[in-house]
Order: sequence, then C-alpha cells, then structure tokens
Amino acid sequence: MTKKELDEIIKELDLWRENRFLTKTHQKNGYIGNMLEELSEFARASKTEEKVDALCDMLVFTLNTFDIDTQAYELNKIAQAPLPASILDFVFCLSDNQLMLDENKFFGKSDDMIMYIVKTCIFNISRMGYEPYLCMKEVLKEINSRVGSYIPEMKKWVKDTSDEAKAKWYKADFTQCIKEKGQ
Repeated sequence: MTKKELDEIIKELDLWRENRFLTKTHQKNGYIGNMLEELSEFARASKTEEKVDALCDMLVFTLNTFDIDTQAYELNKIAQAPLPASILDFVFCLSDNQLMLDENKFFGKSDDMIMYIVKTCIFNISRMGYEPYLCMKEVLKEINSRVGSYIPEMKKWVKDTSDEAKAKWYKADFTQCIKEKGQ
C-alpha cells in the first residue's frame, strides 16, 4: 500500500467517524477490547479471507484510534522494532491499563508500536496474496453499509442487527483483491 493510498483510507475513516459522531477518544476507550476480539477472530479463522478480514479490522481500529504519521510510513519496510517474545507478551501489553498510549512500553516509543501494528497488518495481508489497499476499500464499503450507535458501557460502536438494517449490509468481497501472479 502506498502512502497516498494509506492517506486516502485514513481520510475515509475520518469521514466514517464524523458521520457517526465518534471521536478518536471513543475509539481509544475500546481499542484494547476490539483488538483482542480481532486477534481472537484471526486465531480462530479457518479460511485465508477470514484472516484478511480480521487484519483489516485491526487496521481500521488502529487507524480510527491514533494519529498516524504517514510521512514516516515506508512502503517496503516493516517496522524496525523487535517482535514480542510471544503472543502473550503482546496481549499483556495490550491489557496493561493505559496500553502503550502514554507510557514507553513494549517497543519503546508508542508511535513505534502503532506504526508496527499498521505495517504488520498491511505486510501480512500482502503476504497472504491480497492487495491491502483493495481489501481496505472493501472493508470501508462494508462498514459504510452499516448503521448503529456508540455504546459507552461496551466502549464500542455497535451495528444495528435488525432485519431492516441487515438487508442493507454489504459484505466485503476479498476475491477481487487477490494479487496477480508475479506481484
């Protein structure tokens, strides 16, 4: 994904939040739970497209929560930070009260970890044979097709699951996001 494409995705997510009267603070309040939920979905996924969907959702939650310095984003480099020793280290880091939001934990500077999450999601979507930008465009179509509201007690935006609302839902179609051979 290019810097220009990432900027476009960020702008579309900014508009999505604005249309739903959400703030980055709303998103930050539920970030830990949302990321753990998506990590669980990723771990339980039996199909590659389910894994891609979970990675895209992690990317959405991260981009919706933090200000990303896209000037620092480099297309072909994964963050130069050390990997966690285990998934448990990552989970414990996420579950620590303030996460890495205002303390230098896990990788050092919090910006490094945020960029690491962004790049890791993009890298793995690509590694699985999908175009990250096209996948994110599909996910944006999906989330834009839903209505709902922010539930403070749950610390998350919850989609309306009425039959009327479900009839308007779009399901991301990742089959059209598969990389061409040789890419």
